[in-house]
Amino acid sequence: MKKGMIITAAVLVMGLCATEGVFAETEITNKAMIVAQDDVTYEEISVDELPEAVNTAISDSYSDYTVSTASLGSDGSYKVELTNDTESISAFYSAEGEFLRTETAGDAGAAPAVEEPVEEAPMDAPVEETPTEEAPVDEPAQEPTF
Repeated sequence: MKKGMIITAAVLVMGLCATEGVFAETEITNKAMIVAQDDVTYEEISVDELPEAVNTAISDSYSDYTVSTASLGSDGSYKVELTNDTESISAFYSAEGEFLRTETAGDAGAAPAVEEPVEEAPMDAPVEETPTEEAPVDEPAQEPTF
């Protein structure tokens, strides 16, 4: 009987240690890495030189804007100046047409407002539960009638 309890305890401890190792590995790999980036410089190019993927992304997202200028960044990204009747914005895209961010002109002399793409929460982030409406317990569920 004692041997069975000792073996059970040993297996339990080994199982907990193995689980701890898995969680430790997950925690290490989920930490964000901060990478220093050099300042990107942009050189103006012809609007006709924009890749088709960038043109498609612009027409999908900014159909009511006109491309006024285009620039190629030292990192291979594209900066596109877009205007419509009420505003002017700078949209940034990768060569594959992936949206990176936008900048809109703020008040005169103010730094431009920057809109970053929305990021998804990490897989290990706590999930907020939203309350759901449930039928009262004391009322019987209605059965379908045929």
